[in-house]
Amino acid sequence: MKAQFHALALAIAVAGFPAWAQTTPSGDQQFIAKASQGEWRASKLVGVAIYGPDNQSIGKVSDVILDGSGSAKAVVVGVGGFLGVGQKDVALPFTEVKWSDEPIVEPTPAPATAVQPAAPGMGNSSSMASTRPAASQSGSNLPASSAVAPPRTAIYDYPDHGTVSLTKDQLKAAPDFHYASGKS
Repeated sequence: MKAQFHALALAIAVAGFPAWAQTTPSGDQQFIAKASQGEWRASKLVGVAIYGPDNQSIGKVSDVILDGSGSAKAVVVGVGGFLGVGQKDVALPFTEVKWSDEPIVEPTPAPATAVQPAAPGMGNSSSMASTRPAASQSGSNLPASSAVAPPRTAIYDYPDHGTVSLTKDQLKAAPDFHYASGKS
């Protein structure tokens, strides 16, 4: 009997207040159905490599600090140490990091020159070396200095890396970052 009474009271309440019965959001609420290209997941920024002005690795993002409005305020970068031991966290303003979707290309060393043996009967020319790059000898038409990273063909929810104007030594000398709670 009690269950029937509660069911009846609920039915009357729902009938009397149509807004309660709606399962779709009202017109004043906004939902986002899908992220747009160029919008990143903060959780995926953690671990993204940070490079200095000389394209040398400085560290990795260890955290992202947001303000009360949801805007990214700072990037916490772990610098120094080995395998996380001895690492310190330094916070930089989020706007100081230049984010890139394209990978950094490490310079490739110049190919070694191949020594061409002298043809029989050619006299004393056995000490002459060919100066052609190995790539040309194998039939490739690409010069060795044209190393290009493959483009990122897929759309990612995070950038490939970030670049800052500070060197690794400058970040190591910067003050340690501490959370407001004092916890790590």
